Amino acid sequence: MQRQAVKTPSGAEVKNPGIVRFIFNDPRMAGFWTVIRVLIGLKWLEIALPKLSDPGWMQSGAVVRGFWEMQVRVPEAGPAPITYGWYRDFLQTLLDAGAYQWMAPTIVIAELMFGVLFILGAFVGFTALAAIVLHWSYLLAGSAGNNGIMFPITFGLLAAWKIAGYYGLDYFLTRRLSAFWSPPPVETAESSRA
Repeated sequence: MQRQAVKTPSGAEVKNPGIVRFIFNDPRMAGFWTVIRVLIGLKWLEIALPKLSDPGWMQSGAVVRGFWEMQVRVPEAGPAPITYGWYRDFLQTLLDAGAYQWMAPTIVIAELMFGVLFILGAFVGFTALAAIVLHWSYLLAGSAGNNGIMFPITFGLLAAWKIAGYYGLDYFLTRRLSAFWSPPPVETAESSRA
């Protein structure tokens, strides 16, 4: 089954406005997104590197346990840190299961990988999507911190994935890997005669 494009009532295909295509798809914006990508990558490294030598992150998971315990508490007065009860229940389940012991080093390794991959410009779209999930989990837990700024910028990198790694390893990787999700070229009568 072939997917149909979204069309206007007159039958024209709906396309993104020119400014959106320019910002997120035009290689002339690749330099801008490269600067953003590298700065975000450096920020991820700044966040992750000190945690590598912290036993509370890499061995016991005590830092994550303490954060989760603080966030799941519901105060007698005032708003709770976590707005959504289902997320509080989820974190409580993780606490009860002792998941902080493996989750803490996993978070550190993920943050380190985000930094390295963003700086190298490798798999920018996938890296941005994974980073957004981590940002979103912190935001759901009631912790803004750097996430309030990094979340929307990382969303921009996700939207600009085709050009955000243009000056990086994605210049080579995207060309090779896009064959997995791109349809084969349609052969026309003229190309078959050649």
